[in-house]
Amino acid sequence: MRRFGSMLLLLSLVLSLGACSLFEPREAEPPGTTTTPYAFVPPTAPEMVLDNLANAFPAAQPDYFLNSLVEPQGDDPGFFFIPDARVAEQQVGLFEDWDYNTEQGFVNSLFQRLSEGALQDVGWADIQLTNLENQTRIQVDYTVQLTYLPQERTVLPEHLAGRAYLTLERGDDQLYRILQWEDEDLAVDSLLCWSDLKAAVQ
Repeated sequence: MRRFGSMLLLLSLVLSLGACSLFEPREAEPPGTTTTPYAFVPPTAPEMVLDNLANAFPAAQPDYFLNSLVEPQGDDPGFFFIPDARVAEQQVGLFEDWDYNTEQGFVNSLFQRLSEGALQDVGWADIQLTNLENQTRIQVDYTVQLTYLPQERTVLPEHLAGRAYLTLERGDDQLYRILQWEDEDLAVDSLLCWSDLKAAVQ
């Protein structure tokens, strides 16, 4: 009988300890252990910049996009954007000084209008890389599908297609970032291009 009582005491002690652990807060996972398929990965190779740009949209993380661009330093404006010729002609003056700061305003405004959890997709195709002494150039075709908030009143393009000519620089941290983005409308299925989206959001 005494032995049975001891076993009951031991069992209740184990159960009480286990119950306490159920209500203890979980320790945070160490950095870098996230399992999301859309995590930002330090771009140690040029192609990884494209991955981070694309992942920014389903992850709803504008910083992924902005961290892929060369930031201004001193008198150096950093990133700059060259629009498609058709859009530049239609939007006189809009793209004259489209630098990092202008791009930052555009990206933040765009992401505020996107519907989080809905389909946001950026795809790349026909990637061509040219390695130069201090730069890498990428020619790549893109397709974009975006879903906006239901209350968005501005008519914004949901489907885009075109070609991007990217000039990448590798920084002192050995990571690649985009210095120049030149856009071209390929007139694919009458879809608008990235320059059209910038003009609409602005």
